[in-house]
Amino acid sequence: MIADIFKKITDHDPYPHQIETFEALARGESVILRAPTGSGKSEAVFVPFIELRGRTLPNRMIYSLPMRALVNSLHERFKGYGPKLDVKAQHGKRTESVLFDADCIVATLDQVITSYACAPLSLGIKAGRLEESGGSSILICAWQK
Repeated sequence: MIADIFKKITDHDPYPHQIETFEALARGESVILRAPTGSGKSEAVFVPFIELRGRTLPNRMIYSLPMRALVNSLHERFKGYGPKLDVKAQHGKRTESVLFDADCIVATLDQVITSYACAPLSLGIKAGRLEESGGSSILICAWQK
């Protein structure tokens, strides 16, 4: 059944690690996935998100990447897989979901961290973002179970 879901969404047969990841996420377990480049790690989490959101997975996904080029590329792939989902890209040159209010936000790490700290880089200083002072700064993170 999982193989059919992957094939329907991605048009490819799943790798074993994609099936195992789907099964773990369906059970509500956390996953750390290490696999070769090009083996579908992103799809291993996005396909279950499409199928399981609102059940064992949250209704919103924030997918964080280190570079804008990766955000752009993955954003396009994800949009093709989940046409019923609101998939937006968020980085310094592409601010589609400043408030992270889409179903799936593909963003650079700096956007995720500053938005979490209630000081989004994509919003101007007048909107409440702290001005860069060149001095030291503190970031406090709180995790909610």
